[in-house]
Amino acid sequence: MTSRALRGSILIPLLLIAFGVVVLLVNFGALEARETWQVVLRGWPIVIILLGVDLFLSRASAGHAFGVLVLVCVVVAAAFAAMNFAAPARWITETVLVREPLPTASAVEIAAACPECSMTLSGGASRDRLIEGSAEVRWLDRFARTAETDGVTSRLELRGEPRLPFTLRSLRHRPAWDLRIADEVAMTVSVSGARCDVDLTRSNVGTLYVQAAGEASIRLSEVRAATAYVTAESVRVEVPEGVGLVVEGTGAVGQILVPGTYTRTATSVASPRADAAAIRTRVILLPGAERVEIVSVGTNVPSPTA
Repeated sequence: MTSRALRGSILIPLLLIAFGVVVLLVNFGALEARETWQVVLRGWPIVIILLGVDLFLSRASAGHAFGVLVLVCVVVAAAFAAMNFAAPARWITETVLVREPLPTASAVEIAAACPECSMTLSGGASRDRLIEGSAEVRWLDRFARTAETDGVTSRLELRGEPRLPFTLRSLRHRPAWDLRIADEVAMTVSVSGARCDVDLTRSNVGTLYVQAAGEASIRLSEVRAATAYVTAESVRVEVPEGVGLVVEGTGAVGQILVPGTYTRTATSVASPRADAAAIRTRVILLPGAERVEIVSVGTNVPSPTA
């Protein structure tokens, strides 16, 4: 009876120790307070489960107790899997509003990364905003924002990252990030996601980095020359009338479709009179592209040909 009573009373001291450790880490800044207590509030039913298991184990044989532990693990794993693969999107995602004011620095760098998200970036932010929009975040992930400036360059980083080292992922619902950036502020932009759609028509982006696990779509600016570094399986580039385009790194691409008026070399393609155009943009394909399509918009040009 003594050993059972002692075994049955172990859980409460362990919970108190765990709670004290969490509070200590929050106080020292090792954990972010708001996110930590959100996780605690969402996961508090686990305490009831542990209390029930502890009470049962204090009265059961060793074999029976081991079987119950295995069953509890299976039930918890099944519950997590059901939430990820079967629950409605509104149950497992939340929408974070993004509203970042214009900085005073003369140069701006923006990085937005969410490896499993569909990323959309375009111009048209409000007059007093550097970037605005929305970002969906899964329940086992978190939205992180980092902003810093050295007086000359202002850097903003937005990230969607997992709270746990590994989690079950459902491809049934892909979180969507829809961001708009300032029209007139010169900046360097980096986006990363499962799919990336970038519209530079109303932006002043000089250097663009796009890293997409699947498809990437880029519509070039009519008023600002840019250099774009792109990694994706499938790439689509829309070229407005009057913009000169040179696409480098096409030598390793499996399939490339370009208008019939474009010129080709072993490693690049170029629009007609690209060097003489007032706006000249370079797209540099990094290794990994299997299909590239160049489409001219705003003019009557021949359809893309392989």
